[in-house]
Amino acid sequence: LQLGVWVLGVEGCRPGLYLLQRSAHTDVLEGSLSAGPGEALGLPLYRMVHEEMGLEELRELCALACCSQNIARDAAFVVSMFAPLDRALALHPCMYRLLHWEAGFIGQMLYVQAHAQGLGCTGMGCFIDDITAEVFGLGGGEWTALYAMAVGNVPPDDERWSAYDYSDR
Repeated sequence: LQLGVWVLGVEGCRPGLYLLQRSAHTDVLEGSLSAGPGEALGLPLYRMVHEEMGLEELRELCALACCSQNIARDAAFVVSMFAPLDRALALHPCMYRLLHWEAGFIGQMLYVQAHAQGLGCTGMGCFIDDITAEVFGLGGGEWTALYAMAVGNVPPDDERWSAYDYSDR
């Protein structure tokens, strides 16, 4: 899986679209990436080179890709997970299940890390995979968005981020 990151409000990181390149299967994006904030950390996190858009336009596009859910627009960042689904299925039909397991594992790690940092995290129940892939330059059918996660500060009265309080146990 490759991870596309909509950076919408992360301190010290310029808003925009980023790609966390987890494997070499992103040759389709060569020339579309520039050095990103991950370089200083040794992470392959690259800023997408595209027509600049303002933060509000980026937030609205993210919300649109996530079925107009405000929680995506209001997040500090949203992670979209992509897989070369047709290529994987050509190898073996069980790859469908394995790719979704991997996406779920990454999602669970985001939940744990967000909670450890005092942030909220939620899986996006709806997203439009074609729009999401197109925005990240992965359109054309080779790449499919499998999962999306929103991470951000939790307003104290925002029920969208609420969770059961286990502190009394």
